[in-house]
Amino acid sequence: MRPIYLLPILLLLFSCKNEREAQLKRDIVGEWEFAKFEYLNIHEDSLIPPPPPVERYKMGYEFKPGEVYENKLGFGWVDTIKGNGYGGWHDAGRISKYKIEGDSLRLFNPVYKEWKAIKIVSVSKDTLVLQVSKDTQKKYSKLKYQNNPDEHFDQIIVSSSGCYGSCPIADISIRQNGDVVFQAFKYNTVEGFFTAGISRKEYNSIELDFKKSNIDSLKQGYYASHTDDEEISVTFIKGNKIYKTVTDYGNESPFPFTWAYHNARYLYQHLDLKPQNIPLSLMSRWELTFRKNDLRCSLAKSESFYLYTELIKAKQTEQKFNPEYKARYWKDDKELQLITDGRYYKFPPEDGGITLDLGYNFITRNSLGKRFAKNE
Repeated sequence: MRPIYLLPILLLLFSCKNEREAQLKRDIVGEWEFAKFEYLNIHEDSLIPPPPPVERYKMGYEFKPGEVYENKLGFGWVDTIKGNGYGGWHDAGRISKYKIEGDSLRLFNPVYKEWKAIKIVSVSKDTLVLQVSKDTQKKYSKLKYQNNPDEHFDQIIVSSSGCYGSCPIADISIRQNGDVVFQAFKYNTVEGFFTAGISRKEYNSIELDFKKSNIDSLKQGYYASHTDDEEISVTFIKGNKIYKTVTDYGNESPFPFTWAYHNARYLYQHLDLKPQNIPLSLMSRWELTFRKNDLRCSLAKSESFYLYTELIKAKQTEQKFNPEYKARYWKDDKELQLITDGRYYKFPPEDGGITLDLGYNFITRNSLGKRFAKNE
């Protein structure tokens, strides 16, 4: 007779389990950014463990209805050897599947084709706590942002400097009209100069990623205390001029901004790239610096690439002009110098000796005059 009495209890337990899973599925929906580690079972006479290394790749998730989630930094793998050098990061997108079984969150990694189970300690309206080891919990905060649907940018440019190691050196310009220009030097899956196209929907998604970081509130620069790391610069173009440029050395910027540029920089791997033969050899591997007497104005790498893509469209001319500024740049590991008044750009004989007409004054349009300062 005992099994008969146990049946209602088992049914109740099963019902509670289902209700608990359903509640977790509802509560976990949203975007989450890493907040902190929480250590457990630390006694007064115990050595407090050192803090974990600063997460170079800041984790974050977006859990959606229908058991679909987004890994904010995407999936992929590193090709350590490609020919005679490093083959770069191979991006495999951001979307995958998840399940909630009991109190476990199961995440599927599409690269390794495996599920990883993590215990859910608790979920509230603004905090997610996961048990990552016996004595360590990982806390996430729900991402909150206000999106202005009327705010749009003409163009977003992301440039990476490289580092003491194998960080990718590349530039990508993404326009609202869908035009993409990509330039790769080292440690990418391709090298060269390419064009491609994306849909308006895809552009809007990239733009929204950046807008989640509240662009107007971002500092102009974020800098880690260590050396030999890479610097990412992002320039937003609005009204055909530079609206704002943000540089991030060592991944110190807010999470949403880091996520946005991480995914934008690897966008090229998901596009139909068309190689281009660009006659103008001015390359933006190094930042351009305008000089006027003892004053100088340095452009971020993304700003240099913006000027470069504008010069590609410029017309060759024989027009004489008064060269107010000089700008140094690099070609084949050799430093060269052009002269300009902001509109006309004359290149040295080593780079063709041509003069290009931009059609407008890049320095005045982008209010660069106020950035000139004396050499330090």
